[in-house]
Amino acid sequence: MWGFSIQFWEDVFKWSTLGAFVFGGIGVISAFISAWVGYHITDTAQRDADRKIAEAHAQVAKAHLEQERLKEKIAWRRLTAEQHDILVSMLKGHPMKVWTSFVGDDPEAATFRDDIDRTLQEAGIKTQYFSGWKVAVGLQITDAPGQDHDLLVAAFEKAGMPIVKVPAQKMFLGELGIIVGSKPPPF
Repeated sequence: MWGFSIQFWEDVFKWSTLGAFVFGGIGVISAFISAWVGYHITDTAQRDADRKIAEAHAQVAKAHLEQERLKEKIAWRRLTAEQHDILVSMLKGHPMKVWTSFVGDDPEAATFRDDIDRTLQEAGIKTQYFSGWKVAVGLQITDAPGQDHDLLVAAFEKAGMPIVKVPAQKMFLGELGIIVGSKPPPF
C-alpha cells in the first residue's frame, strides 16, 4: 500500500490505536477531575454568596428596625385603642372636672390633647380647655392633691403614659389640669 509494507501499516494502526486509548483515557480522567474541581469551586462560591446574602439581609433588617425606631420617635403622639380603653375604664363613674390645655402653636400637641379630651369625656369627665401655653414640654398634670388627682395620675400611669406633676396653675384655680406640651426631643 502506497509503497509501504503491511507491517508498517500494522504498526501505524497499533500505535495510533494505543495513542487514542492513552490520550482518550487521559481526556476522560481530565474531564472527571475538571468536573470534580468545578463542583467544589461552585459549591464554595455558592456558600460564600449565601453568606454574603445572609449578611446583607441582616443589615437590611437592622436598617429597617432603626428606620422604624426613628419613625416612632418622630411620630405624633396619639392615644392607642388600648390606652383609651384603660383610661375610660378607670375613670368612668368618677365625675370630676379637668382642664385640658396645650401649647397653642403646636398642632401635634393640639391633636394629642384632642385625643385625651375626647377620652376623658367618654369616661364622663367634664372638660374645659385652654390653648394659651407658649412653652410646655411633655405630658403634665397640675398638683392638686386629692382623690381625683390620684385617680387621674394612676389611670395615665396604668395606660403607659408617664405624666409629670407640676405646681398648681393660677388659671385653673386649684382645679385639675392636664397640660399637653410639645413632644420632647427624641434624644
